[in-house]
Amino acid sequence: MMRSRIPFVVLVISMAVCAPAALAQQAEADKWFFRVTPYLWATDLNGTNTVGIVTVPIDAPFSDLAENLDSAFSVHFEFGKNRWTGAIDWADIRLKSAMSMDDLTIIGIVEVDSRFSINMGELWASYRFTELDNRNAVELLFGLRYNRQAQDLLVTSEGGIVETDLSGGFDEDWVDPIIGARYWRPLGKKERFWVNARVDLSARVSSDEAVNIQFGGGWNISKLVGLAFQYRYLDMEYDNGESGADFWALDLTQQGVLLGVAFRL
Repeated sequence: MMRSRIPFVVLVISMAVCAPAALAQQAEADKWFFRVTPYLWATDLNGTNTVGIVTVPIDAPFSDLAENLDSAFSVHFEFGKNRWTGAIDWADIRLKSAMSMDDLTIIGIVEVDSRFSINMGELWASYRFTELDNRNAVELLFGLRYNRQAQDLLVTSEGGIVETDLSGGFDEDWVDPIIGARYWRPLGKKERFWVNARVDLSARVSSDEAVNIQFGGGWNISKLVGLAFQYRYLDMEYDNGESGADFWALDLTQQGVLLGVAFRL
């Protein structure tokens, strides 16, 4: 049973939190700005997931996630004034999958429904080193990244439905400090188009580390609405430091195209 579940567990990462540049425009001195960007990250996965003593390789395209998607919500909110910018990013993803027990000799159990959920968030600030009238915006970024994954099982038996946590359910969460840099530059006289990039690192003293690289661009359709696209690469390693059956670890590389619609408030 455990082997059939683990590959699907890690699919929840595929809409991980990120920070898409939203409706890029030159900062105006002494004026606040507010930008909101709902987004989707269509990513492929490669790595390993370990629960207890069982380690399973992961090799899943985005299409595998889409087939099991129950609900998803991802949004990036950014605000600032002069050279300072703050951001909040949140993603809530829920997946479900049904596994038949026909080929197993488990008396009375017909089917096991796996319910997975993930919450990922970022809270960070950045400081712009270049002048506001410089078309090349270079920023130092620092903050926190929160990750949570949970699994619940719903076991269907001949006598009805019984909830249990004895067959592999878990709830893991962790927080990483992050530090990095962002770059943005408008294109054209009217600045209708732009390019940007972001690189950041995170590390825990114990065993967790992550490298995040993003680059792309966008199109300001109007002063209030824009389209953002990026290519994102995220390499993440984590284990919970437990032993035996409580051990949980993730070593995963994710990469793919991110798409967002940005609104200036």
